Amino acid sequence: MGKIIDFREIRADGKQVDDSMSIEELLAKGWKPSPVIEIQWKCSGKSYNLKNADGLSAVLLNDGATIAVLYWNYPNNTFDFLNSDGSQRFLISNEQSIEGELSIGSFSSPSSEDVEGHACCKVIFDSPLLHNLFEIYIDAVKGNVVHADERRY
Repeated sequence: MGKIIDFREIRADGKQVDDSMSIEELLAKGWKPSPVIEIQWKCSGKSYNLKNADGLSAVLLNDGATIAVLYWNYPNNTFDFLNSDGSQRFLISNEQSIEGELSIGSFSSPSSEDVEGHACCKVIFDSPLLHNLFEIYIDAVKGNVVHADERRY
């Protein structure tokens, strides 16, 4: 798979956010919050896009060839890893084994972070059953959890 270029998010208000823009830059522009409903990118000379009217959070991972997408389809969101051509690499279940116990939860706040030599996506997993938040690091190649940190609330 080729490398992804020109990755951008399209908000419901029509404004485009490119991968280099920070929260501070968005606030300086005076933009009010608006959900992202589409992502666009290019790879190997072709243009791609993905839409979800309910909203989504997406991040281009550090390997430059993987997009992690969190679809906001309530009551349960789904967490997907895409190849640079838009095909699905794998889908991460909202049922996770945490501390040896199977728990259904929801994901939020995906970000790109490398851990222990793995290109990863860090995501927050909210487990109401366990009354905790967990930072889960998912390997972008294999889809397995390589590290998890508990955050009590």
